[in-house]
Amino acid sequence: MSRLDLRGAPLTVSSLRAALPRAEFDVEAALSQVRPLVEDVRHRGADALRDLGERFDGVRPQHLRVPATVFRAASSSSTPTCAPRSRSRSVGPGWSTPTSAAPTPRPRSSTAAP
Repeated sequence: MSRLDLRGAPLTVSSLRAALPRAEFDVEAALSQVRPLVEDVRHRGADALRDLGERFDGVRPQHLRVPATVFRAASSSSTPTCAPRSRSRSVGPGWSTPTSAAPTPRPRSSTAAP
C-alpha cells in the first residue's frame, strides 16, 4: 500500500485528479452490462424500473416520482450549499439532470467484479 501526503497541497479538483491514481475502466464491459437494462426500460417502461429497483435495491417502489411537496419541503429546509443540487432541468420525457454540473469531490467506494 502506498500513501500520499496532501498536507499543504492545493485541494482543487484538477490537483486531486492529477495526484490520485484511478483504476482502469473498461467502457465496453460496462456498456455490455448497461445496454440490456436500458433496452428493458425502453420497452417495458415503469414495470422495468420497478423490477430493477427490486433487483438492485431490494425494494419494489410503488411510486417512481417524488411528489412535488417533498421537493419543496426539502428545498426549504436545506442549507444554501445543498439547495442548488435539488433543482433539476428536464432533458427528455421523465428524465432530469442537476442544473449544476460542477464536479464535487466526494468519498467513493467501489468493488471490482470478477
